[in-house]
Amino acid sequence: MSETNKSNYTEASKKATMKYIKNNLVDVRFRVKPNIKERYQDAAANANLSLSMFLQNAADEKIERDNLL
Repeated sequence: MSETNKSNYTEASKKATMKYIKNNLVDVRFRVKPNIKERYQDAAANANLSLSMFLQNAADEKIERDNLL
């Protein structure tokens, strides 16, 4: 299979994805030292999660555990 045929991701699906992101999601940014980012990435990979999902889960677990909301 050629490199260009590996995905069915079309310009229309890209446009729809970008529209969804724009209308439904926000960026949350924070700074960490490179070794801390690597630690988080390794932990996320070990949990079979993206870094974003890993950090979301960690925050949600902290909120629930400590009854913060």
